[in-house]
Amino acid sequence: MANYYGTKGNDLIDPRNSQNDYMFGDAGNDTLYGWYGNDSLYGGTGHDVLAGEAGNDYLAGYSGNDTLLGGDGSDTLSGEADNDVLDGGSGIDYLYGGGGDDKLAGGFDDSADYLYGNDGNDTLYGGGGDDFLDGDVGNDRMYGENGNDKLYAWVGNDFLDGGDGHDLLHGQGGSDTLYGSLGNDTLIAGGDEAYDYLSGGEGNDYLEAGPGNDIAYGDAGNDTLYGGTGNDRLYGNGEDDYLFASDGNDTLVGGAGNDYLDGHLGYDIATYSGLYTEYNASFTSNGTVQITGKEGTDLLYGIERIYFGDGGFYNVYTGDANNNNLAADVNVWSLLYGGDGNDTLTGSNYNDTLNGGNGDDLLIGGNGQDLLIGRNGRDTLYGGLSADKFRFNFKTEGIDLIKDFNRSEGDKIEIVKSSFGATSLSQFSYNKTTGALLFGTTQLATIENKPAGFSVHSDVVLV
Repeated sequence: MANYYGTKGNDLIDPRNSQNDYMFGDAGNDTLYGWYGNDSLYGGTGHDVLAGEAGNDYLAGYSGNDTLLGGDGSDTLSGEADNDVLDGGSGIDYLYGGGGDDKLAGGFDDSADYLYGNDGNDTLYGGGGDDFLDGDVGNDRMYGENGNDKLYAWVGNDFLDGGDGHDLLHGQGGSDTLYGSLGNDTLIAGGDEAYDYLSGGEGNDYLEAGPGNDIAYGDAGNDTLYGGTGNDRLYGNGEDDYLFASDGNDTLVGGAGNDYLDGHLGYDIATYSGLYTEYNASFTSNGTVQITGKEGTDLLYGIERIYFGDGGFYNVYTGDANNNNLAADVNVWSLLYGGDGNDTLTGSNYNDTLNGGNGDDLLIGGNGQDLLIGRNGRDTLYGGLSADKFRFNFKTEGIDLIKDFNRSEGDKIEIVKSSFGATSLSQFSYNKTTGALLFGTTQLATIENKPAGFSVHSDVVLV
């Protein structure tokens, strides 16, 4: 091992040997070359250039704006103070920026590199391989580039781009921007209440917002988005996505594909780009809202309002296991689901859907063209004004009481033939004396007002 020491001036130390050398530049703007051994290069004060070349080298810049080049081998580079440039080269390298605004690059071979920005506003490039990038303190920019990388921002307002590969991006504190880019990526926002922006890019990504009011885009792929505790905006975009808003007053946009939107707690909104008339809204058997339109078929749970591109919207009212009294805003299209219990549902002046769920429910349609579905139990149905539809899904749901069937207004009784087991209207009969409507020998409803001229073939339809 040979030792080389610089002077107070600008020195060039270039031994060009295969020994394990020790070099110290001292003061001045020095240039040190390690060459073939496992060398230790220390710049000292001044703006120095340290090149490890071949071998497993240790390079430390100390003070000054230094340039550290690891070269071949598994090297350790430490910028120390001031604004430094560190390039690991080939091999498994460890880069530490130290104080100042540093630039760190792991190298484009397939080796895994470990980059630590430390203090300052640093820029980190992983290069090829499965790299680990840690920005630490400061407003940092990190690029994973190729490989399955892990990027951690920590404190500061940071920018993270995973690049190619299946990457993990973690925002931590501050207002962070996270881009997954290509691959199946995991993006996790910070743990504080600062605003974060997450974009999954291509691939099947997992995005998790933090406590702040965050924005998350799944982009292309079948993505999973979690909203956190703030008032978040979640966008699934392409393909079949899962959006879970958690706490807060959130906005969920599924986009193209068959999506599942769960508002959970808070007052949550689902948004669609098309016209109100281009979508069909209904309830599934468990009270989940189903929206079918040009972008696909979505399932909505825990959503209180649904907006459309032309400004039209639905209010959504959902009951629970108790006896609920749900009354719509009279000036808004509404979807009402009673859930379990003996519920009272009252519609608006517009075209509403009322679904009683389980229990003996009272459904009051209002002035619009309403769809009334009693579901399980002995339900009482008032269509109100306009052409209403009384729908029956299963013959075992119980006998409902229809109070105000009005043929002149265009009321109809709808039978869902696929679930009901019906193939022809000839399977149904009506007793004009009692008002009983039967499927074979099974009664499904009583039409209390016994409308004159009621006929199965004119007033009952199979859907």
